[in-house]
Amino acid sequence: MAIGQYLGDDYNTVTRTLMHFNNDARDLSGDLLHGTFINPAYGNGIIGEGSALFNGLNSFVEIDNNIPIRTFIYGTIVVWVKTTNNTLSQAIYHQFQEGSLDINNSSSLRIVGGKVFYQEYRKTGNASQSMSGNTIIPNNEWTQIVLTLDSNYLTYYINGVLDKSVVWTRLSTFYVTYNNMIGADNYLLNLATTNYFSGNIDELIVEDIIWTDSRIKKYYTYSKGMF
Repeated sequence: MAIGQYLGDDYNTVTRTLMHFNNDARDLSGDLLHGTFINPAYGNGIIGEGSALFNGLNSFVEIDNNIPIRTFIYGTIVVWVKTTNNTLSQAIYHQFQEGSLDINNSSSLRIVGGKVFYQEYRKTGNASQSMSGNTIIPNNEWTQIVLTLDSNYLTYYINGVLDKSVVWTRLSTFYVTYNNMIGADNYLLNLATTNYFSGNIDELIVEDIIWTDSRIKKYYTYSKGMF
């Protein structure tokens, strides 16, 4: 049974990104925004045949702005990770708008200090804001991370359980075409790639809708084979 069938989704209308990483970086959402895996490797996955394996040094997936990418404005990011070193600052999912020499706007979902971490940056006024979660992401164990962002709140769930929620107002209006990266980001000036992920990333879903508590728990149990 496909994940979308189980959850009752119509991926063509609400899903921006769906990547299973079964030996490729294809987007199965309907938008077909396939990624290019730089220095690729694959490992065992939480669901299906495989997962993307990142070396923490120079491997990442990129989706460039030569194709129209609907940016993550409000909605839900769902991903399974298995880090090998939770002391690193490491990016999971990143989107950014390029300027002539640096970045105009960006947002990045990372692990920082062993916890989930989300950060936004706006070049105008050199403004940034971030939120760190409460739960430690363990090494060498599959962990499900869910981020929901609506017009009022930024919320994290870890393994189907609410982790943290705060009042949040976005710094920028993310309505233009953006680049996307998985397993690294380039939050700093001069577009330097950094914050490489060390470990596995699997089952990345980015949707336009806000997942409810019950939906998050339902997908977590489905992913773990407990449905």
